[in-house]
Amino acid sequence: MERKYIFFDIDGTLLDDNPGGKILESTYRTLDKLKENGHFVAIATGRAQYMAMDAAKEAHIDCLVTDGGNGITLHNELQYIKPIDFVQANRVIDQCIEHHLPFAVALGNEAVLYTNQSDQKDQKLPVKLVVDESIDFHQVKEIYKVFIECSEQEEKLLDLGTLEYMRYFKGQIIIEPADK
Repeated sequence: MERKYIFFDIDGTLLDDNPGGKILESTYRTLDKLKENGHFVAIATGRAQYMAMDAAKEAHIDCLVTDGGNGITLHNELQYIKPIDFVQANRVIDQCIEHHLPFAVALGNEAVLYTNQSDQKDQKLPVKLVVDESIDFHQVKEIYKVFIECSEQEEKLLDLGTLEYMRYFKGQIIIEPADK
């Protein structure tokens, strides 16, 4: 049999659609059978690598494409995550400041976001927010994602250039890769 390379998404594919998502026994059996037959089994997800690893470990999958196609993990070892375009990301951050739109920035593969705007402590973010007014995002090494609280109307104030984004929640966009 010819070896195939099979990539699974996490939400609604490996994990069922129920709140908290679980891997069904039938899914485990299918994954085991694919591996027994010599196929390469991996995950392809828009999730950040650190967020995808729990599901990967639960599914017994050790190779992943993460961060919307910008991250590679082989045998549970992170190989690389490509940041988003630095110049464009800073242009959007500057626009957020100009239009008083709350924002937070992912500077690495961690459950921490950063902002330099002290009035933004009440953002609805999925991770810890560090407020440090001394951060100059033009001077950081890399930017991986930008979370912006904005309505669909406020979104029109932003020139995102070629940056891709997702609106997972009504009042927020996340600038992140989406080419998984």
